[in-house]
Amino acid sequence: MATDLRFGIIGEGDAVLQAYQDIGAAEGAQATVAMAASAGVRRDLEAVLSVRIVEAVEEVCADPDVQAVYISLPAGPREQAARQALEAGKHVLLAGPWDVPLAEAETLCALASSRGAAVGISAPWAVSGAHVAARALVRAGWLGEIISWRDDLLRPQPIADTLRQALRPLGLFGWLTNLQAEQVYALEAPPSDGLDLLVMLVRYTNGCVGSLQVGRGVPGGPGMHPQGLRIVGRVGQLDLTDEPMIYRTRSSEDAPAHTWQQVRHSGPRGDRPQAIAQFAASAQAGKEPPLAGRDVLESLRIIEAAQRSLTEGAPVPVKR
Repeated sequence: MATDLRFGIIGEGDAVLQAYQDIGAAEGAQATVAMAASAGVRRDLEAVLSVRIVEAVEEVCADPDVQAVYISLPAGPREQAARQALEAGKHVLLAGPWDVPLAEAETLCALASSRGAAVGISAPWAVSGAHVAARALVRAGWLGEIISWRDDLLRPQPIADTLRQALRPLGLFGWLTNLQAEQVYALEAPPSDGLDLLVMLVRYTNGCVGSLQVGRGVPGGPGMHPQGLRIVGRVGQLDLTDEPMIYRTRSSEDAPAHTWQQVRHSGPRGDRPQAIAQFAASAQAGKEPPLAGRDVLESLRIIEAAQRSLTEGAPVPVKR
C-alpha cells in the first residue's frame, strides 16, 4: 500500500490554514510542517494545526520528512520559495494561477527537470472529470480541426492586472487542444472613469484564431449571459460556460448529430483537494502532474507577446 506524499506548507495567514485543510482532505497527501514568517501568525497556527510550525522557508526545505512543498504566496516570494524547494530536491505545487514572467517560469521548469522533481499548478479544472472528458473528445477529433475560440472576462469591480486575467482561458484552451500560438495582437480601448478594456487576438500555427475581451470597471459586468470558453471546430463546438456541453454535425453511436449534449464523464469534481490528490499520485508514480509548470509556458508566451503588442501597437510573433 502506497504511503502519503508528505507536504510542507509555505504561505502566510489564512492561506496556510486553507492549504492545511485542503491537504488533509486530499487522498494520498499529508501535511507535516507549515511555515509562516509572522510570529503572531505562527502562534495562531500552533493553536489549531497538528503539524510543526516553523519561521523560514529554509526550515521547510531542509526537513528530511518533507517530500513536496505547497506554496501559496504572492508572485516574487512564491518563485523564490519554489527555487529553494527545487534546489533541495522537493516536488513543488503552486497555488494557481502562475502569473510570473516567462523567463522565471522557464528557469524553474528547467531546475525541476535537473533535480528530477515536479512543478505543478493547482487548477481545479485540470482534475475535473467533466473537463478531462472534454479534453479527450477534443484530442480525439470530435470537433474536427479547431478553427476558433472566444471568451469574455468583464468585471464591474477593479482588478489588479487586466492582462493577467487572461491566463486562465489561455491556459484552459492550451490544455484542451495543445495548439501553439504564432501571433498576438492586443488592443486597449480608450480608458474612461476607471474602465479598462483590452481585446486580444491570437493566431495559432494551424490557422485557428482566438479572441478574448478582458475588462475591469465594466458597467453591468458580464451582463445577462454566462461567460466562459467556447471552442469551435469544423464539425462541432464545445461550450464551457457552465458544465461542458458539446455539439456535433456528425452522429455517433451514443451522440446524435445537431444536438447539444452534456459531456459524459464518471470522474471526480474538480476542487483543490482533488488537485492536491492527483499531484501527490503523479509525484509518487514519477509521472507528470495534471497541470505541470511546462503546460503553462504557452500561456505566458502569449501574455509576453501581448505586452509587446500593446507597446508596439501592432501584431507581434510569439517568441520561442
